Amino acid sequence: MLHKGFLKNRGPENPGKNRMGLVATNLVLYAGVCIILAGLFFMLINIDKADSMIRLWLPFMIAGVVLVFLSFLIRLGREWHHR
Repeated sequence: MLHKGFLKNRGPENPGKNRMGLVATNLVLYAGVCIILAGLFFMLINIDKADSMIRLWLPFMIAGVVLVFLSFLIRLGREWHHR
């Protein structure tokens, strides 16, 4: 069957390692989204003090965006590695 191409796209030999990478990617993604949503909610609650809170708020927003981008890069790297 290998010569006809049926077994060409077989899965990884160690599925536990693949599952752990997927869990780590999702964990980083969800952490980043939670940080972004918490930061937006915090700024909505303290909208009257937004000018003074921006120094506290901005690093959290940057960290959330970096975590979401890191999750995207990990997922992209895993897909590229499995080709």
